[in-house]
Amino acid sequence: MRLDENGLQIDELTDILAELIAGYREIYGADLQLTQDTPDGQRVGIEAKARHDLQELALLVYNSFDPDLATGKGLRSIAKLAGITPRPGGRSLWELEVKTNRKVDLPAGFTVETDGDKWETPQANQLLAPGTHTVTFQSVEWGSVPTSTGATGATFEILTPVLGVVGIEPTPTAFAGSPDETEPEFRQRRWQSVQKPSHSTIGGLTAKLLDLPGVIDAVVYENPFPDGQGGLPPHSIWPVILGGDRAAIAQVIAVDRTAGCVVVGGEEETYTETLTRADGTTFPIYHSVKFDRPEGVCLYLQVTATKRGDDQVDAEAINAAICARKFHIGESVQANQFYGPAYSVGSNYVLTNLKIKTYGAWTDGEIVIARGQILGLTPDHVRVTVV
Repeated sequence: MRLDENGLQIDELTDILAELIAGYREIYGADLQLTQDTPDGQRVGIEAKARHDLQELALLVYNSFDPDLATGKGLRSIAKLAGITPRPGGRSLWELEVKTNRKVDLPAGFTVETDGDKWETPQANQLLAPGTHTVTFQSVEWGSVPTSTGATGATFEILTPVLGVVGIEPTPTAFAGSPDETEPEFRQRRWQSVQKPSHSTIGGLTAKLLDLPGVIDAVVYENPFPDGQGGLPPHSIWPVILGGDRAAIAQVIAVDRTAGCVVVGGEEETYTETLTRADGTTFPIYHSVKFDRPEGVCLYLQVTATKRGDDQVDAEAINAAICARKFHIGESVQANQFYGPAYSVGSNYVLTNLKIKTYGAWTDGEIVIARGQILGLTPDHVRVTVV
């Protein structure tokens, strides 16, 4: 075991065993029998294993001080220095239209029910005028709530009466709840979080959006030039966010955007900033914020699996492995990227004729999508033919 500029390095078990054998034979003679079937050989093997275990323990402690290498409790402890902790399983989100006949301060915990599922507002919302307002609701139950999420024909019962709220209507914009955050996902989010105090305004804004509860992915497109480029007006940004509470998203964008920067998007939300005067009275500043949800693009895939023997090929397992592939906003995809997941199921088959498409013809090459779009792949869109 050694500590140098590359960090702590530990020995392999075979190297420790060889070092012990050489040492004992130097003491007791070269004819000392230390094979595994002798008592002395077993004694040396036990000592080597004990030394190796201690070195692994030392390496585990050493790595626990590095958030990129730490695991378990050590990772959670060191990550607190960045102000973040692993996320528990998330709740489902659903954007509902709240109809009002006056100005309404909608409280956090405002609850409605449909089809036996309860939905509540995760934070307070100020609805500044009569009309229809889009508000993010979260499921009271944790995890995915597929029975109601996104059902455009759902009807709601208001369980928390609020004066001025006259009705609730569904929208198709919904996001299923997620399982507990894995350690690799948490490490990636910690990396993103260090961009918050960065010199890049866009990097910091993106990092804060990605750190919001319920946000699955986020991209902020920028045009810093004095003329329109890339479909954006001069000196503008275009936030595209998958998941997350609308009010929380609006607050982050309103606080972090620079003065004079135009924010574009098809979704609009108002963030109310409350300031306090010297005499203790308060007054509001209203920030109208725009952003977009990504446009979903259906991806289709077909592949042929040729059996290598008499064992059955599990086409459903191949399908599930292919659909486990995650996509990000604006991310294009190559057809050959699906071979790895498809072969992770077994080795008793050969895959050929793997092709993908969206709107056009099948291709074994690349599918390129536009900015603000995100690919989606479901089991219904994957065809595995076993021959």
